[in-house]
Amino acid sequence: MEMKKRRQKTLTGLFLKFAALFCLDTFGIGMFCLVFLVLSPMTGFTLPANYAELQLTDHTEEIKAAGTDVEALIPDGCRYGIYDAAGRFKTGTFSADAQKLFLAVSNRQFCGVLTAKSITDIFYILRRSLHNDALTKECIHKLFVLFDIADTFAVDCQIALGAETKDFEDAVMIETAKRIGADCIITRNLRDYTAAEIPVYSPADFISRLTESE
Repeated sequence: MEMKKRRQKTLTGLFLKFAALFCLDTFGIGMFCLVFLVLSPMTGFTLPANYAELQLTDHTEEIKAAGTDVEALIPDGCRYGIYDAAGRFKTGTFSADAQKLFLAVSNRQFCGVLTAKSITDIFYILRRSLHNDALTKECIHKLFVLFDIADTFAVDCQIALGAETKDFEDAVMIETAKRIGADCIITRNLRDYTAAEIPVYSPADFISRLTESE
């Protein structure tokens, strides 16, 4: 009976010792991570998540004054495009397909249309990135030069409720495109538009078809 009690105390002691070591190790690792997270941005080892947005905001006036020579002022990893007052693409680092698409619409090779809903989405994304309402509105005004804007009607939403397309927002987009007589929808998200009743192309496919038709 005495041996059993002694063994029980030994196991309890080992457990408590292990628990204490585990807590100390966890605390030590936590403190190391905390110190690393605090100090690494100061040393430039890591950058805050909104680093690019902060850099763009800080250099807004310089970018405006630089004309087309802005590459050195754009943070690494950011893509950009420069357009003239008429909305024609001049230079930038957009993907090749995006460049060709914007260039084609600016040259009136086709009539591009954005939905009013997509404008609100674009505004929200731009404002989160730029943290500058005036600059965000300026970007939206330039989109108005390039694209026509299609309103979303109540009937589009009503019909979309019974559509086969699973994503309601995509379904509304399809119904709006059908109502205004759009020839097709251009999107990188082809997977969610398989049930669309009008042609849906990726930017690359559309540019290819546009080139073939010339």
